[in-house]
Amino acid sequence: MTTGLPQFPAFAVHADSGNTGLRWAKWVAKLENLMIALNITTPKRKRDMMLHYAGDEVYEVFITLPDSGSEDDFELARDSLRNYLDPKRNMEYEVYLFRKDKQAVVCRSRQRREQSAYHVTKDKHSTAEMEAHQSDSSDDECTFGARQHGDKLPTCDVKIEGKVIQYAKKVVETNIHVVDGSIGNLLGYRAAEDLGIIHVAQSVTSKMQTIAGKFPNIFKGMGKAENIQVKLYIDENVEPKQQPHRRIPFHVRKAVERELDKLKEMDVIEKVSGPTPWVSPIVVVPKKNNEVRICVEMRKANEAVKRTKHVMPTIDELITDLNGASVFSVLDLRSAYHQLELQPESRYITTFSTHVGLFRYKRLMFGINAASEIFQNALYQECFPV
Repeated sequence: MTTGLPQFPAFAVHADSGNTGLRWAKWVAKLENLMIALNITTPKRKRDMMLHYAGDEVYEVFITLPDSGSEDDFELARDSLRNYLDPKRNMEYEVYLFRKDKQAVVCRSRQRREQSAYHVTKDKHSTAEMEAHQSDSSDDECTFGARQHGDKLPTCDVKIEGKVIQYAKKVVETNIHVVDGSIGNLLGYRAAEDLGIIHVAQSVTSKMQTIAGKFPNIFKGMGKAENIQVKLYIDENVEPKQQPHRRIPFHVRKAVERELDKLKEMDVIEKVSGPTPWVSPIVVVPKKNNEVRICVEMRKANEAVKRTKHVMPTIDELITDLNGASVFSVLDLRSAYHQLELQPESRYITTFSTHVGLFRYKRLMFGINAASEIFQNALYQECFPV
């Protein structure tokens, strides 16, 4: 008398691609419990059960693996699938995360975690080699340091005794949490700030006022890049389309008119008179401050715009360029695309209709499909010497 196999869910390979390895480990653990209940102990039967229950997607992956073992090798087959399904770690991104950390303090001692002395590097130009050495001052203290290969970096020693942390001549009291395992130790932000190890400037108002007073023209109105005019490449084989006007609700028309006047005053748009081959409608988006944002629906017009492919920087390139930097600033360009002027012969395709007539953009607009590459290339050309 034969009995059918119990039902067991197949493994969905593509259900959650970012967590496939962990899901596979849990699935195999449940399957092994089932095999114990069914008294399946031989490696060959366990291997066959795993491939049977895993499903077609896993089996198609399994037959392509170079090292899956013999027919009676269950553990090798299981581990080979785990290695394949477990996502590979991006080492460049992991290094970026490491360098981004404010502090990374590691203590290798398992016996004296409660009374450790930390040796913290303030510079993270490259991956540091963590090493431990016994402190000469006391048998109950260990000093742990980060040493740069071939470089001498500024360091600071922090001693911990009970709840008291001492750095130089400053002493603070704080809670210390001790956990099991060989994981690293972290000095908290509040304690590091109280000890004077780090200082975070929350406001640069005074400096900003000084800079703004020295260069008033830069911090007022809409800027425009000098000696740069953007050309849009139009495919003349695409038939121009004059899309119908979308009616604007009466209760927002005054706000739309104010926004149009503001854009004209900032020299972003201009009035259009006479026939034009391309006309696009607008979508009015309300803001929280009772103003509106005018968005041109450029999907039809973008069919005729040839994209200029400029190389966008990757995370690896950014990490390399920022290596060794110690001071970082953030510059926020107001309506960044609008700071690039369009060539007069490229403006006609940006024509849009409103309840007060036709307008077109004199600056690069946000609806153009190639705007991001054009802006990135212009920014690179201007800022590369810096």
